[in-house]
Amino acid sequence: MKDTTPHETPRKGQYLAIAAVACTVLLFEILVTRILSVTLSYHFAFLTISLAMLARALDWTPAHLSREFRKHVGMPPYAYLLQLRVAIGRRALADGATIAAAALAAGFADQSHFTREFRRRVGTTPGAFQALVASDKVHIKSMQDRRSRS
Repeated sequence: MKDTTPHETPRKGQYLAIAAVACTVLLFEILVTRILSVTLSYHFAFLTISLAMLARALDWTPAHLSREFRKHVGMPPYAYLLQLRVAIGRRALADGATIAAAALAAGFADQSHFTREFRRRVGTTPGAFQALVASDKVHIKSMQDRRSRS
């Protein structure tokens, strides 16, 4: 009796081709995630780009993009964006900007939103952080995000 299965089992040489395709897809996904992370680092903090727009550009669904980003970066895209914005604001405060100017430079809509996120992620208020930096008791690079430590 003839086998009526719709798919043939791969031959010896086909296993290498399947493995090569799988590796290529995996490397492509890792590369795209890293490119997105770098793109976010430089541009996304100031531009209004939705997750749907990024996903459409990659021909992925937003859920798939979010899963891949989280798998390779360690956090969802929006958490990464907030971390990036707080870091930009932290640097502006260390350079002597006012809290309102640092909030605007970091891309926050208002000072209260910036203060809330700053306190949540850094562990102190922007004013207290600015006073610490001004008194030379802390260096800007020693203040890491609380979320990036875990």
